[in-house]
Amino acid sequence: MKIKQIIIAFAIAIPILAMTNTASNATKFCLIEVCGPDAPPEPYNNELIEGCLSYSDECMNGKRIRSCNRCNGNLVLTSTPIGIPGCTNATDFNTCLPPSQPDDCTGVCSTGTTYTTIGGTNCKTSESAACYGTQKLLSCKTCPTNYTLTTKSVITDSCGTKTYNTCEQAPCDGTCTDCISNLTWIQLGDGVESRVTKTCNTSTCECLSNTEFRCIKGYYGTAMAAQLNNCIKCPGSGTSIAGSNDSITNCYTTSGEDATGKYDYEQFCYYGE
Repeated sequence: MKIKQIIIAFAIAIPILAMTNTASNATKFCLIEVCGPDAPPEPYNNELIEGCLSYSDECMNGKRIRSCNRCNGNLVLTSTPIGIPGCTNATDFNTCLPPSQPDDCTGVCSTGTTYTTIGGTNCKTSESAACYGTQKLLSCKTCPTNYTLTTKSVITDSCGTKTYNTCEQAPCDGTCTDCISNLTWIQLGDGVESRVTKTCNTSTCECLSNTEFRCIKGYYGTAMAAQLNNCIKCPGSGTSIAGSNDSITNCYTTSGEDATGKYDYEQFCYYGE
């Protein structure tokens, strides 16, 4: 009777043992190994390792696991766990992530703090600046003629990615807008007059403006600006030709008067130094 009971117990134990072995093959403790020639070329964690500058590979249960050694830009090397199919244990690999944001990433600029300016350029008008760490981010509000407002992104040193508006020069078609000269001389007072000439740079579509100054008729000297001039009135009844009156020798008279009366000169009588 005992022998029969032992046989029955042994017969029951065999399928139980087989079931236990099958289960242990489905999930096991896996070791990290050097990848052999049969290892898959594509890393199992390929979508999790963007931003690596350099990396190294190991294998676990037939899966290639890639781990970053160095990161691009200001990304930070961060250890991350990953589960492998068929393994009861996880393993760690290094990936590249943005740095954690400190308290000075609110965008508020502090008075008396020195910042490095980044962001928008060529602005006609700008939004209020935002400060992140030691950087001040500028963003354009409007652009000059022939520039287009464009949204861009920048990775700050300590506060991740921020967006801003900048002004980029539009493609040039060889023409300028409202680039018309005013060739009429306008008197500004104190013997000075000016006019504005404009020329179109057909390579950049930029309108170049130039203001000219000169002494008016009846004066002599030079004028570089309305308040920066030495235009002096010609002596007596003398006069001059505007634009050709740098010196007193450009002043002349056409008539005179003495005890015998008034008279006209046959030619202009110019003054000397």
